[in-house]
This record gives sequence, structure tokens and C-alpha cells, in this order.
Amino acid sequence: MVFWRFHEVNHAILAFVHPPSKMKLKKKIMRALRLSLSAPVCTALATAALLAPSVGHASKARLTALQFADFWVDAQNVFYYPEYANELGSYATLELGPTGTFTTGVHAEGGFARKFSESAAGLYLGHQSTTLNTAYANGSVSDQANPFYVYYARGNMGYGLNFSYSDVKSTGNKEMSLGGVIGGKFGGVDAGAVITLYSKSENASTSTKVIPGVEVYANRAMGDLKVYASGLVARTDIAGSSDANYNVRIGVQDHAYKLTNGSFFYGTQVGYSKSGTTTKGFNLPIYAGLEADIFTWAAIRGAISQSLIGYVDSGSKDLNANNTVATLGGTLKTGGFQLDGLLAAAATGNLNGTSFLTTTSITYHF
Repeated sequence: MVFWRFHEVNHAILAFVHPPSKMKLKKKIMRALRLSLSAPVCTALATAALLAPSVGHASKARLTALQFADFWVDAQNVFYYPEYANELGSYATLELGPTGTFTTGVHAEGGFARKFSESAAGLYLGHQSTTLNTAYANGSVSDQANPFYVYYARGNMGYGLNFSYSDVKSTGNKEMSLGGVIGGKFGGVDAGAVITLYSKSENASTSTKVIPGVEVYANRAMGDLKVYASGLVARTDIAGSSDANYNVRIGVQDHAYKLTNGSFFYGTQVGYSKSGTTTKGFNLPIYAGLEADIFTWAAIRGAISQSLIGYVDSGSKDLNANNTVATLGGTLKTGGFQLDGLLAAAATGNLNGTSFLTTTSITYHF
């Protein structure tokens, strides 16, 4: 690029020495000046576009906005697919919120990961297990407290360790959990397993255990189609009464429609769940969503879903309760920083300054 501009300027200088004509001389000088001024600007713009991060890959807001992306490559999915760490690079991420409980949905958590030449490792603080906390809520005991997760990936395999411990004598609440995660790529299939080795939460009057608990996840890309499945088997002991809990789902997602700077997808899945002896559920949702860069510094994403068949039996048999859900989120980007959030307008239909972004997070890609 520099040599090319010098070559053009040199021609203009030579024209002064051997001028072919006034008109040709003027054209050469104007061309040389135009290239000398515009090339650096074009180079700067091209460099900025190349350095700008692509659509965000590291937040609860992103997965919530997309609704059915819990098997995509994302920092929030290394808890189930630890091998994804090798594809995510080095980054630090913070999920903003109070020191809340699982039921509040939004609470403080975050971590960082480092990519080495052939491996990756990371540490994450505050991520709470949906499986454990659902059981704890059913037993009226406290949630996981201060959980942390360490993980390592090398080649096609990934491994993780979950641990939490709390003993608050002033309230009588005590909680402890220990579990392992293993995942890998096997002939085009990404798979992961989360194994609860020990889990117990108690207070002065009762206790809840989850021993054992096994969650399995798998997905495979077949051209534009992605087929995914997951399952859970867990035995809970609430105040001495033992019950089996399980759920299973299988789905297919189509990415055939291509966007210039993102992706559009649609799909369906079928799921069945059973909790103890009292609650059973079956659902068959359809959904569609998209995610795309709208500027080099901003991305937008959203999805809509509805169950064609939604059945819950918890004493009364509820069929097809109103369940159409629309979500909308976005990312602001500059340098290596990404600010992700859900747009509050998705829930209210009103865009205002009272609560613009919810489930906000910030991520830096090194």
C-alpha cells in the first residue's frame, strides 16, 4: 500500500520534469493527492472493522434473548460443554447484579479464561446450578452460596470441577455441593456430562439432598441443521422423603437462511419432565430468532417462541396455558469490550429510560 502510493506520487513529480501537457499534469497531481489522503483513512476504517469483535459470545443476556441457544459455543455454556473453552479464546466477563438468590434470576457472577497454544483454562465465580437450586427451593432450604467452577480444555476434551460451601450459624443455614464436569468432541458430536457427587442444604428444621445427579448434553451440526438433546436424572431427599426427578428433550434447529453479518434460525423440540410423584410436564414449542451485527460497534438479537402443546399435571391438568414469549437484546462493542443486555422493551413494549437494559454484563476479549 505504501509503495503503491509512493509510485503514484513519483509519477506526478516526474511530470513536473517532463510535462506531457497541462491537462495530463493536473490529472496526475490530483490523483496522487487523492490517493495519499484517502488511503490512510481507508486503511484505518478497514483495520477498525477487522479489530472490532463479532457478535457477542459471553453472557446470560445473550442466551436469554436467543431462548434456544444453550448448546451454542458461548462462555455461559462451558458449565455443560467444557471443551468449548478451546474455541472462546482469552476473556474476562462480569454479570452485574446484587448478591441475590437463584430465584431472583439476576445476581453477581463472573470469571475469566486464558487460551494457551493447545489448551485453555478458566475460573468462574457465582454460577448457580439450576438442578440443585430447584431441588433446594422444593425443600424450602437456602440456595447454593458462593459456588465456584474451575475448568480446563485440551484438544477435543474438557474437564471441570464445581464446589460450594456455606455455614451461616446466625441463621442456621448450611449448604455444600461438589460435582464434576466432562465433555468432548466425538466425530462431529459435542457432548457433556455434569455429575453431582454430593449436595446438601439445610436449616434448623429441615434439609434437602441431591445424590446422585447426572445431566447429559449433546449436539451435532449436519449442514445447516443442528440436532441437540439433553437429559437429567437426579434423586432428591427432602426431609427424609426420597423422590426421582428426570427430564429429557430433543430438538432440531435450522440455520439455512443466511444473514450478511449474523444468523437467523428456527426450530422445534419436544420435552418431558417429572418431578417427584406429583408433577409431570410435556411441551412441544416452536421458535425463531436472529442475531446480527448492525454496525461494527453494535449487535442485536431476539427470538419468539410458543408451545404448540404445553401440558402440566400438578394435581390439576393445565393444557396450553398462554405462553408466547418474545425477547430482545443487544451488544455495544468498542475495542475488546462488549456490553450485553436485554432490552426492557421486549417485556413491556415501551422503550423508555426507566429501565433500558436488564441482565447486563460486560466482557473483555484479550
